Amino acid sequence: MAFLDEIAVRLQTLGVGTIGTTIHKGVMPETPDACTAIYEYGGAPPDFNFGTTGISYETPAVQVVCRGIAYDYTTPRTNIGTAYIGLAKVEAT
Repeated sequence: MAFLDEIAVRLQTLGVGTIGTTIHKGVMPETPDACTAIYEYGGAPPDFNFGTTGISYETPAVQVVCRGIAYDYTTPRTNIGTAYIGLAKVEAT
């Protein structure tokens, strides 16, 4: 499963929205008004260790953006708070 797919599943599990309807990967569509977009970006550089070949570990980064209907601050703010707290609990496996 790709990185953004895993994040989208986690956000859906947290109740932020529904993948493909209100949770979108890599794009913020014009509609619906209330939706969440997940963007992947570079993050920190990979770590290389002496005596090993290749990358030891990577630190990818993700940006979660929530939008609501006109003049609704509370719903997108609640969704982004839920995403922030929920994603912060994810541990590397």
